[in-house]
Formats: sequence, structure tokens, C-alpha cells
Amino acid sequence: MKLPFIVRPLFVMVLFAVAVSTHAQQCPGYNPTMYQSPSSSPTTPTKEQLVSGQTIVKAGAYFYEQFAVDRVRNARVTGSFNASGGTSNDIEVLLLEESSFENWKNGHSAPALYSSGHITSGKIDVLLGQTGTYYIVFNNVFSQSEKQVFSDISLTYLPERSGPDT
Repeated sequence: MKLPFIVRPLFVMVLFAVAVSTHAQQCPGYNPTMYQSPSSSPTTPTKEQLVSGQTIVKAGAYFYEQFAVDRVRNARVTGSFNASGGTSNDIEVLLLEESSFENWKNGHSAPALYSSGHITSGKIDVLLGQTGTYYIVFNNVFSQSEKQVFSDISLTYLPERSGPDT
């Protein structure tokens, strides 16, 4: 079969490209994604439930949930809560780093990343700035009545990037 003059160079170029591609794929260390930019493969955020549903907090007590943030980016605690019980239907919700939690539970002054004050319902949305251990606290130490707290609080983050540009 004789190909027209203009088609022959195109045919030769296609054969050459196939041969080079096949050879590259057989070379040790070949990684077709090595030269792709990180934005070419979008990363889906991971969501972990921290506290969900109903939590009973005894009078004069507190409830906490501990969680760790390690090797992630854009870690954010978000959610909502609603308290009932007693005369005021209130609870205090705190988000504390580990050292602050130790100080707080021992009655010392402690900075909080989030403090709701004594309220019936609220929302939390806090970007965590570093790796570490954190605590979500439902504080009812101030009350002589048991509280029911209905909550949906989660941690959302992106996995840490891997590769040469991290």
C-alpha cells in the first residue's frame, strides 16, 4: 500500500511517538505523574466525626473528647450544639490545646481556641494552626443540673502533600 506524500511524514511521527512512549514506560524509575502539578489531581477533604448525637453531662461535671491533628493541612473544627436541662438550658463549649486543657481542668487560667460562654445553642468554626492534641469540652461545672447536649461537631482536613514541592 502506497501512502500519499503528505501522510507519510505524519505516519512516521506517530510511530516514533509510540516507540518513545513505550520505551519510557519500560525504563526503571518511570513515573508518569512525576511532572504533573499538584493542582492537576484535586484532593478530597477528609471529615472525622468528633462528637455526635446526645451527650449527658452530669451536674457540676464536664465531658471531653480528645483528638490529634498530625500531618494534615487546613484542619478545621466545625459544627453545632444545643443544650437542654436545668433552669437555663445552657452549656459552655470549649476547644482547647493540650496544655490549656491541663490548666483548665486544674482550675487555672487557660486560653481557649473557642469558648461559647454559657449558652443554649451555638456553632463552632475554628481553623487549627498547628499539629497537636486538642480537646472539645462540654463544661457543666457551673450548674447544679444535668444537661443533655445534642451536637454534630467534626474535624475536616486535607492530607499533607507528599513529593518534592512540600
